[in-house]
Amino acid sequence: MPGLGSLASALYILNLPVDDAMVTGLATAAAAGITALADRHHSIPGESAEPS
Repeated sequence: MPGLGSLASALYILNLPVDDAMVTGLATAAAAGITALADRHHSIPGESAEPS
């Protein structure tokens, strides 16, 4: 998984415009990934991660 440095380098090299929509999209994707990893880490095999 690329790190923030890799992303910054790609944006610089590709000279992509960075606007609020791009930052929001990246933050949303990062938060979703972190949440998925946390859910997987804290779940018990064979049980649902959703509270009942």
